[in-house]
Amino acid sequence: MKTKLTYINRRQFLATGAFALASLKFGGLGCAAQAKGKGVGYSDSHAHLDSFQSEELKKVLARMKEKNVSTVMNVSINLLTSAEAIKIAQANDGIYAAIGIHPGEAIPLTAEVKKKLEDLSGQKKVVAFGEVGLMYGNSTGSNEEQKQLLLFQKSLANNLHIPLDIHCSANAYKDCISICKGSSGIMHGFTGTTDDLNAWLDIGYYISIGMMSGVSEEVLRAIPADRIITETDSMARENSRWDQLGKSSGGPSGPPGGGQGGAPSSGPGGAPGGQQGGAPGGTSMQEEPTGPADVVKVAEKLAQIRGASTEEMGAVATNNLKRVLKI
Repeated sequence: MKTKLTYINRRQFLATGAFALASLKFGGLGCAAQAKGKGVGYSDSHAHLDSFQSEELKKVLARMKEKNVSTVMNVSINLLTSAEAIKIAQANDGIYAAIGIHPGEAIPLTAEVKKKLEDLSGQKKVVAFGEVGLMYGNSTGSNEEQKQLLLFQKSLANNLHIPLDIHCSANAYKDCISICKGSSGIMHGFTGTTDDLNAWLDIGYYISIGMMSGVSEEVLRAIPADRIITETDSMARENSRWDQLGKSSGGPSGPPGGGQGGAPSSGPGGAPGGQQGGAPGGTSMQEEPTGPADVVKVAEKLAQIRGASTEEMGAVATNNLKRVLKI
């Protein structure tokens, strides 16, 4: 059954987001006070903080605080970056780790790999598996190895009651949606069509919006207020730590980008991106994000399109992220 898309005005946006905001447990505060972001702040559901050298990371974290970015999910691409993501999360308030193997970094699912994923997933502040998914034709591993990895990571996530953060290429779309059924999760960097949006909503996924290259305003207005999340997919553009974490370039092997058509991300060396897939003439923010602080620009642009204030958009997106991550 397809989800019917509707377009919402400012009043409907706030009303729909009221349930999301209420779960933040602000006591007797009303929706209006909550929507202004008191104690909420902005959130980045998808950043690669482990790519930054230590001194640069300090600057990135300081800028986050200045911009009131209160919640960040630090997302991994392989076993080494997963371990680093956990270290950064455990050392910093408001930062959480998603661990796992990116489909572009696929490796055989040996007993040793299973054990490492199991051990990593049990660490403090691990809240998701990501970024995981399918990326046919642009990977270090075969399509079958990617499927096996995704199925195993999904099984671990379900056992722990945590979501998946999905990266899916256009040619793997049907297989990806089929495997993801029966899990909770986030569609990372979504830039698909209304049909693509419906498909992810129908299996209960949240929709994460980044710098919006290629996505139409029609689709951005149609995302339910209680399912929309914001992200930057930010990473070090120069002197990346991934050079020391099993990477010879700036991102996962193969062209960047995830799922359903559209322009890939522009990170160096094939940086991990969101869904490839979008309508011509869609919204683009032009700039590359330099850290989670830039998620405020995403909230601002979404707010303009959806008829809300930037603070309201940030608060709703942050609460949605906290709900799906159970934090």
